[in-house]
Amino acid sequence: MKRATLTFVAIVLALVACSRQSDLEGTWKNGDGNLIRFEGGGKAWLSQEGLSGEGECSWTRSGDSIVVTSIPSNDDPSWNTYRMFLVGDTLHFVSIGLHPREGEVYELPIEEFALRSGKPLYKLSFTRIGEDG
Repeated sequence: MKRATLTFVAIVLALVACSRQSDLEGTWKNGDGNLIRFEGGGKAWLSQEGLSGEGECSWTRSGDSIVVTSIPSNDDPSWNTYRMFLVGDTLHFVSIGLHPREGEVYELPIEEFALRSGKPLYKLSFTRIGEDG
């Protein structure tokens, strides 16, 4: 009986972990028209509403914390990390890490980014607009 209970708990935990990963899949948009499309397997794509093209990224998740990392190209070896947390159906930015070259990073808290860009914080949060992942 004890073994069956442990097996059941392990199955439930695995299902919960899988469903939590998949609840990000789809397209998310912020108030500036920035888009993030999350796919399974840790792939994501960044784009801008009304513009063609997407930037390839990877993503990881630990609990409600999500990190999206842009993938450098041959033309531009720099990359960025976007740290966010998920609350309900909203992805809130925490910080942006700018990596102009290997071994160099500038971490910008989202409040500072909002001040520098002149954008209100609410415009920087993402909400789901599609389940196309």
